[in-house]
Amino acid sequence: MNYWIVPYNEEVFRLEDLLCRTDIVDWRQHNNFDIGDVVYIYNSKPYQRIRYKMEVIRINITASEYINDREFFTDKQEFDNGVKHNRFVRFKLLAKECGKGGPSYQFLRNNGVISNLQSPQKIYDSELQKKLRNLILPNRIEKIARICWNSNEWRYPSGPQGKSKIGFEGENGFGHEEWLLDRNRICEDGFHYGFIESYNKDIGRKKQTVHLYSITPDKRRLYVGAILDAEYVSPEQSSLVLKEYQDKGWYDAMCQEIEDATGKKCNEPLLFNIRFRVENFTDYTEKGLYISKDDPNLKADYYGTLYNKLESFHFEDQKGSIHFVDADSCEITDPNNEVIEGAKSRILVNRYERNPEARRLCVEANGCKCAVCGFDFHSMYGSIGKGFINVHHIKPIAEIGKAYKLNPKTDLVPVCANCHAMLHYAKADRVLSVNELKEIIRVVKAEKN
Repeated sequence: MNYWIVPYNEEVFRLEDLLCRTDIVDWRQHNNFDIGDVVYIYNSKPYQRIRYKMEVIRINITASEYINDREFFTDKQEFDNGVKHNRFVRFKLLAKECGKGGPSYQFLRNNGVISNLQSPQKIYDSELQKKLRNLILPNRIEKIARICWNSNEWRYPSGPQGKSKIGFEGENGFGHEEWLLDRNRICEDGFHYGFIESYNKDIGRKKQTVHLYSITPDKRRLYVGAILDAEYVSPEQSSLVLKEYQDKGWYDAMCQEIEDATGKKCNEPLLFNIRFRVENFTDYTEKGLYISKDDPNLKADYYGTLYNKLESFHFEDQKGSIHFVDADSCEITDPNNEVIEGAKSRILVNRYERNPEARRLCVEANGCKCAVCGFDFHSMYGSIGKGFINVHHIKPIAEIGKAYKLNPKTDLVPVCANCHAMLHYAKADRVLSVNELKEIIRVVKAEKN
């Protein structure tokens, strides 16, 4: 992921008016943006400050695909000249300036920006990146919460092992977060309801991104994952949800699960104070990511900690190297954004499959047709499918043995989403090879005929 400052003139292009109607804008592409890049839009006139934070969601858009925003150009000739450019990048709004306004031109100059900001500029300084993230607040408030230990993926109680020996957990042998990631109990409104101790604090009513961690029995801090668009549930709402749980028999089942796990009758009422859609949970429970002891996001280790997330998380793998959950995308990256892979770090496989530059080089060398089944998104879906394809890491990570330099042209292969899923999940113990999946498809087709 890269960070950019992109200037514009409100007296020429009324961006503010456009953003009152939509959160998507197409821009002339003069630079090598990557999908997922963060862009700070700097208003040169009349404000001379950064006013918006955006994300790159498409690149290399042609004039025929350009979203027509001619009405927002004060100088229509400027629009007409721009369309002739025939190469555009698409931004999605993440946040607008807040408080007294965004970072000023003087602020940027004082923090290492030497250009006059008449053209897009990449931000290389990590300290400036951090300052800008803190000054331009995201639409989603980011929090971090500690949840009780659970060895059943927080789907149902796992018993007192690993739990705190004091407080509610010590007394009862379970925590109210035991069902937090249960995907089976979805209420009529489409939400899953759960409980996080720290949500009993005054958190307001805005949707939030909530990062979850838990203390393992060996006292390490496991990163569980992140819930996007989590919503606070008031006591009044909780009462209604409780009734639905009782009516559907879920409440009695949960009480029985407590008894099975602890050997004790459930004498405490089961509570709800958070809701979210299960598809909005990003699961990292199987990745073995442990937050480093010096991570600035964690200020205390007592039960129910909840803080604003200050910056990217710092993780340590078995080799002692550091990786990050990026503050803007909630994806795993490495410190230098290099295409380097570690021997025992499964998450990095996925990371390089998502790396925009690695993907670009793979597609450039191998095309956009699925290497397994031959599916072509462009042929099926027309212009919206042009250039769309997943990429898959060919070499099983267990066979690598040491860190190495990834070659996107030979180590990655284009695959459709269905084949990509089958490569990773068809076998529990390993990833299938492309040829193995091809053979499976051949056999299935032969059986049908």
